[in-house]
Amino acid sequence: TLSNIFNVSLDNFIKEDIKEMKEIVEKATIKKFNVISVVFLIELIVVAVSAYPLFSIKGNIGIVIWLFLFAITLYTASKIEKFKKRYDIQTYKEILAFIDGKQLTHDETQQEIGKRNYQKIIFAFIAGVIALIICFVVIFICSKIK
Repeated sequence: TLSNIFNVSLDNFIKEDIKEMKEIVEKATIKKFNVISVVFLIELIVVAVSAYPLFSIKGNIGIVIWLFLFAITLYTASKIEKFKKRYDIQTYKEILAFIDGKQLTHDETQQEIGKRNYQKIIFAFIAGVIALIICFVVIFICSKIK
């Protein structure tokens, strides 16, 4: 066998392959999370910026288009939430550690679990304020163009 030729135990021979495969899977998972996050950010910007111009279109076609864009954005958000749930990453610190391919210590994890509810409320509030600001900017720009 190969383990005899290279004078390595079969256990060590397999462990290295498993370790290497695990690293490849982890990198692919992190890359997938990063791609989905960027797509979601772009979708959020498009939905926020397109709301006023699309609602200004006569008839219901603008509203239908916007609702379609909104539905796609909600689908992407659900994919991100499933991803976060699967890897148990909820807080900003947990997400950053995941992206860096690191794991938090037990104590750090416990601290982050305690922060989860507060961070969700803060992030929801900040997202609402940002969306409101973007909508006002778009309304202002569109009113100047007319």
